[in-house]
Parts: sequence; structure tokens; C-alpha cells
Amino acid sequence: MYTRKIAEPASFSEYLTTFKKTIKSVFNEKKNTEKLFHERVFPPSVLKDIMTTRPLSVGIPKEFGGRGAEVKECLGILDAASYESLPLSLTLGINIALFMEPVAKYAQESVKADLFSRFLNQQAMGGLMITEPDYGSDALNMQTSNVKIGSEYHIKGIKHWQGLTGLADYWLITSRQKRDSGELGRDIDFFICDVQQPNQSIKIEEYYNNIGLYPIPYGKNIVDIQVPEQFKLEPESTGLKMMMDLLHRSRFHFPGMGMGFIRRNLDEAIKHCTTRFIGGKPLIAMDQVKHQISKVQSAFAVCSAMCSRSAAFSGIVNNLASEGIEANSMKAYITDLMQGSAQTVAQLSGANGYKAESFGSRAIVD
Repeated sequence: MYTRKIAEPASFSEYLTTFKKTIKSVFNEKKNTEKLFHERVFPPSVLKDIMTTRPLSVGIPKEFGGRGAEVKECLGILDAASYESLPLSLTLGINIALFMEPVAKYAQESVKADLFSRFLNQQAMGGLMITEPDYGSDALNMQTSNVKIGSEYHIKGIKHWQGLTGLADYWLITSRQKRDSGELGRDIDFFICDVQQPNQSIKIEEYYNNIGLYPIPYGKNIVDIQVPEQFKLEPESTGLKMMMDLLHRSRFHFPGMGMGFIRRNLDEAIKHCTTRFIGGKPLIAMDQVKHQISKVQSAFAVCSAMCSRSAAFSGIVNNLASEGIEANSMKAYITDLMQGSAQTVAQLSGANGYKAESFGSRAIVD
């Protein structure tokens, strides 16, 4: 008798419906809803309810029990999540685009099965460590080093501003090979760190007081670990091109987060402007208000088109190392559209739009 590897709806639409119902319940029907947006991490019970639906299965290849790492489904999950919570969508996006897809594409086959099983069955999470206190955008000069000793790599350095600091079970950690002379190599190496394994724990020196995205912990991490050689990623050519491939692919995921976020802003704007009356007429009857809402509608249309482009082009079967202009432009433009939509909702909401607990003000900061 045939048994499915994981219990999941037969179609993605059914699967997505279940996910949407769960997160709607978590963010809108349970008590202390506003508390979810002002705590530094998602409460464990909230994360448990959400992760029980296995949203990260969309980023796992079918041969390891996932839904196939199809971009369309990944964007669908990010869209659904960002409608309710942009921090939740970014949390899922970090896992999918910055950890699971790179592992699916570049990790050695011997480590994939156990790793993906933990994501499916134990609600594990993963993130990416690239930036350092003195080397943010200047990643090529990062000082985190690796030295091979026997069958292990000793990785040492300082990383910061990693989303999911203290929350992730796995990390992709970047470093440069340290030569016998003490100089660091020019290429970038990637290693999978399992913080539950001996000699792989990450010391958190500081948690940052980030102004937005409250539920996502960021901080400064001290790396001094030993990783078995089989947990080193294998690039198709160079580590630098591998890094460009995964970073560009992550930027092609931004329209997924933008879709739900902009649609929520549009719904909030229309709801307020049809129920708020000035001089006996709803706000939406005013030409300037219609114009402002039309700009959010336009942003939604553009974002939809970008989702279509991303779904058709950015799968892990393609190498996006040379697609920096399109990937970076997509990220920059989508974030501008998201910010503009949030500003519009806050302004249309009047004074209430600038309360800390209002959707508009929270959307602006996030």
C-alpha cells in the first residue's frame, strides 16, 4: 500500500487554504493580538501553531518529503503570510530563500535527508550568516576564516544582523580559507552549522533593538565552531558565484512578500475610506482619496507581474549569479511600492493611522 511521506493536501490550493486559516486564527481571532506585533520574538505557542502546517515544505525537494521547491508555491506562502504579518513572511522567506534553497542546490547529498526531515517533522529553522560588524556590503573582505583540520573545518569570526539570531537551529555560515601564511583566500566558502551538535553552538554577544520587524530577533554572533567536511556546500564553479546565485534568488522572492502586504494595505485603505464619512459622504467619494487608492492598486498590479516573472525564472535549476541588475532592481522597487502603500494607508487613516498599534504605522516601520 502506498503511503505519502508527509500528510499534506493533494493540491497546493487546498494546502494554502489550510495555512491561511491557521494564520488568520493566530493573528486575528486569538487574544492579545497586538501583543504579537510588539514582542521581540513570536510566542512559542504561536510559532508552533503556524509551523504545524509545515509552510517550509514548499522549499524542500519532493525526494526529501517536501512539495518540490517550486517558486510559485514559495511565493504563495510568502504572500499569504505577509497579508497577516510581514515579520512572519520574512521569517519564512529567510528559511526558504537563504537556507533551504541553497542547501537543496549545493549541499552534499549525504546530509540532505536528515536535515530536511528536521524541518518537516521537528519545526526546525535555518538562517544565513554573511555580514560582519566591519564588513556589511563589503562581504568580499569578510574576516571570518576557516581552517581544515583533519576531517573538520574550524570556523572563527564575528557575524551580525542575522535574522533569527538565537532562534535558528541551522545556519549557513560564510568564511574565507585561512592559508598557512595567515592570509585569507579570495573566495567564499559556505558551511552548514547545526547548533545542536557538539562544538557548533553559536554564542550570542548581543541582541539588537531593531526598530521594526519586532518578532524577528537580530544580533551579534560569535562564531568559533568545528564543522565536519561533508557539511561544506559545493559550488558549481566558485563560492563567490554561489553566493551571488543564492542572494539574487532571495531577491526574486521579494514580490511574494510584497503581494500579501500590498493587498492588505489596499484592503485596509478601502475599508477605512468606505466607512469613514466626512460631510455626509464617504472618504472614497473624494477624488484625491481615489487617486491615493489607485496608486496602491497600481502597486499591486506591478507586484503581481513581478511574481509571474519570478515564478518563471528564479527556480533552483537556474543559476542567477549574473542576474544582479534584475534581482536588485526588483527588490528595490518592490520595497518602494510596499513603503508607499503603507504611507498611503497611514495618511488616509488620519490621526489614528499614527498610533503605534495601527496597521498603517506598523506597516511603515516594518
